[in-house]
Amino acid sequence: MATKKDTKQSQVFTGKKFLITSGPIRGPIDAVRYISSTSTGQLGSLLAQEALGRGAQVTFIFGEGSARPQPGELESSGENRFTERPVVTYDDVMKVFSQELSTQNHQVVIHAMAVLDYVPAKSQADKVPSGKHEWTLKLVPTPKLIQMVKRWNPNIYLVGFKLEAGVSQQGLILAARRCAEESGADLVVANDLNTIRRGEHQAIIVNPQGKVEATLRGKEHIARGLMDLIAAHLKGGK
Repeated sequence: MATKKDTKQSQVFTGKKFLITSGPIRGPIDAVRYISSTSTGQLGSLLAQEALGRGAQVTFIFGEGSARPQPGELESSGENRFTERPVVTYDDVMKVFSQELSTQNHQVVIHAMAVLDYVPAKSQADKVPSGKHEWTLKLVPTPKLIQMVKRWNPNIYLVGFKLEAGVSQQGLILAARRCAEESGADLVVANDLNTIRRGEHQAIIVNPQGKVEATLRGKEHIARGLMDLIAAHLKGGK
């Protein structure tokens, strides 16, 4: 049974447009090989599901192999609040991202996708034959998509993600604050890969001043807690 709190939060999200990115992308090497990340997209999928459950309109940009929300109740009721935009490469994400932010009036962007920081400098159209004694790949950096969001639309409420490995809680907070400063994000969700691998997913949600807004454990709790913070902003509470 829905609580009064749940009902109020659903009312806050009703009619609001969310853009959520999720999962890995690929950097092609040749016709059959690529580099990617270990992202499963599970948290991004849960975030989309949570936003939909509260009445939001959600556009979901997801990478190849990413987990995806299953809004079956929406489909059966005839509601049309969910749009999927599949992508594979960095160029795909850039194209879809810019289209969405230049043509749609999204109020909230949650950029949870594991965008590659480096991609192969060039990709061969055919398969590189096996048997080489050595194969050297040159990787080049990609522009930070999260740093473009506020340039396209400064009024968007932006949530970013920062993944580190084997750092202290203070290290996570500092990394999240730097991300917020560089991108203009309103919140940054900081994660440690080691806790994720141990099945103890913990997230620290940090504001631009470096204040910890919430510390949450478990993907479901992270998705719910983050949406609570966004709801507070949309109500004008923060």
